[in-house]
Amino acid sequence: MIIAEKAFLGSLMKAEYLLKDTVIQPEQLESTRHKEIMRKMVELTRAGKNIDLITLSTLPDLESFGGMSYLAELLSYADPKKFDGKAHS
Repeated sequence: MIIAEKAFLGSLMKAEYLLKDTVIQPEQLESTRHKEIMRKMVELTRAGKNIDLITLSTLPDLESFGGMSYLAELLSYADPKKFDGKAHS
C-alpha cells in the first residue's frame, strides 16, 4: 500500500490539478508521513501556491517529511495517466 501512496503523492506533485479532483483525504493514507505531506499539499493549494517539488522543498519542516530526497523519490513514482483509474471518483 505504501508504494501506491508514493505513486499517488508523486502524481499530485507532477500534475497538481489532480489534487482538486481526488476524493482521497489525507486521513485515508496509511503512512503518517504521507498524511502530513498530503495535508501540506492541501494547505498550499488553498493558499494558491503550487505543490511541486520546488515549493515543497521550501517547507520549514521539510526534514520531518524525509527531506528533499524523499520528495524526489515520491516524484519518481508519479504516473498521472494511471491516476484516474485509482484515485478519482
